[in-house]
Amino acid sequence: MRSRPGRKRVGTLAVLGAALLGVASLGALAQAPQLEYVAQLGGSSLAVAALGDLVFLGEGPRVVVLDVSDPAHPIELGRSDPFPSRVVDLAVADGYVYAACVLHGIRILSVDDPARPIEVGALRPEDSAEGIFVNGNLLYIADRYAGLSVISVADKTAPVRIGGIDTPGTAEDVAVAGTTAYVVHRSSGLRVISIADPENPVEVGALEEMDSAIRVSVDSTHAYVVDQYDGLRIVSIANPTRPTEVGFLPMEEATDVVVHGDLAYVSTLWSGIRAVSIADKTAPAVIEAASLELGAEALALAGDILYAASGAAGLRMYSLGDPLESVALGSFDTAMYGAQVEVSGDVVCMTDTIEGLHLISIADPAHPEAVGFVALVEAGGLDVVGSRAYVCGRRDLAIIDISEPSAPAELGRLRLNRRPESVRVVGDVAYVLGAYDGLHVISLADPTDPTIVAEFPLDSAYGRGLDVKGNLLYLAAGGLHVVSIADPLHPEIVGYVPTEQLAVSVLVDGDTVYLAEDSVLRVLSIEDPADPVERGRRTFGLKAALDMAGEYLVVGLEWKGVQIMDVRDPTDLWVVAEYDTADRASGVDVAGDLVVIADHHGGLYVLRVVKPSGSE
Repeated sequence: MRSRPGRKRVGTLAVLGAALLGVASLGALAQAPQLEYVAQLGGSSLAVAALGDLVFLGEGPRVVVLDVSDPAHPIELGRSDPFPSRVVDLAVADGYVYAACVLHGIRILSVDDPARPIEVGALRPEDSAEGIFVNGNLLYIADRYAGLSVISVADKTAPVRIGGIDTPGTAEDVAVAGTTAYVVHRSSGLRVISIADPENPVEVGALEEMDSAIRVSVDSTHAYVVDQYDGLRIVSIANPTRPTEVGFLPMEEATDVVVHGDLAYVSTLWSGIRAVSIADKTAPAVIEAASLELGAEALALAGDILYAASGAAGLRMYSLGDPLESVALGSFDTAMYGAQVEVSGDVVCMTDTIEGLHLISIADPAHPEAVGFVALVEAGGLDVVGSRAYVCGRRDLAIIDISEPSAPAELGRLRLNRRPESVRVVGDVAYVLGAYDGLHVISLADPTDPTIVAEFPLDSAYGRGLDVKGNLLYLAAGGLHVVSIADPLHPEIVGYVPTEQLAVSVLVDGDTVYLAEDSVLRVLSIEDPADPVERGRRTFGLKAALDMAGEYLVVGLEWKGVQIMDVRDPTDLWVVAEYDTADRASGVDVAGDLVVIADHHGGLYVLRVVKPSGSE
């Protein structure tokens, strides 16, 4: 497996940190644990490309190759090793797949053998590769704040940037027709760029009257622009120097567009895929009979088949043979969106806010396997005790029997007035922290009929995190509330630390509480729970999820993956190791020497805590 930039950075940080901390700290650093990649599974499907009977699907940080010669029964042929970041766009030509991986640039895969897609080349972007278009030996990259980048891939093992142009705003997508590139920007609309000389692109026209242009498709006379918050815009490019909007169709949360004859298919996140008649470009109209209920992140066409990358729902395929009636063909769904995670024995429970609860076997940690699933809308907060998982949904607490991971069964469910964020179970009582309605005390004496037995408001404080030690609850809700549950029917606040920022998570370890408040980690002594005292802090700049690995704190950070932190001296907190996951590490759980991470678009990661030889 190729080494990952995130792993290389660990060594660099460790050496720099040691240099700053001095010789005494060098010895401590040499004894500190490190993080080793073990496995990755799932992730969101955000990109798709098709060529003949092959479909290339982005799944988290990987590309999955599918044989769709029988669209009703797609077959996985192979998948790439994970890239350092999620795949957000794909292009395919001449036995190669080009993947746009945001800050980690473009990755080039040889798929001469579809069963063994192999990365042969890569190139860091000037800024962030958001969209990609291939034309011969040239790649055109929508490079976010760097505008348009032109990449030569004549040598696939050594791609090189040969030209570019810095355009206003943030470049999101690019399409090429002839010697002209059409680049869309969130804040500055459609930019028309001559690429007659690829080494010296020149802007020749623009149409700026758009609020959030994110995707573009072109034919010989028109550009079809997806404006995320407004809908579909049809732009005449008969004169590229003066692009002119000729048609508009309002649509919410639009994500992508492809054109098939006199129809444009526009995907949305929540309102399905809309079939739009464009026979009259000045009056586009939705054809309800040909529209599709399931939303999607990205679309691709091959012949009369539409391929939809549907986020946590994986790939969906539709026949467009009859222009007035789209027909569902088949699907492929190994995608997972990571929210929260807990390990029970050799089974991982991971909530997926889009789909529900995934059960994943890590009997062989290097080869995690999805074995069970329970649907639950907006699954988030999670606690696993024995053979039961307690899962917070949109407005529900669900109790799931996981004694047979391949056949999990819902035992009971309790409807709540507002969204529950976190849950902890002690004996036959569940403590659920609501987003805005405080603490709920729920009897589990009959798990098929959970019942609220007490409620404890918190003055509309936004509740996010919950942990328990003995007969005390620690609530991350408008600061830190310490609540006695000596009498579960009558919870009582015994200690309080006011908030400085939005409290998002809390972890109790011995006589210490770790409280994550937005971008700051606060370390509090609770030798006297009635009077918590701050002993140290560190600013991350990002929200944190927390767990312990022995005497070290494991931190899951949005956008930065996982860090191991030495917290033995609260006045001097420092990172000893890190691993950058594909997207946002929102949940983390330590089981023995394994660190299991729920990563939003990256799915499940399994890492190993490795102690240097000779250390205790």
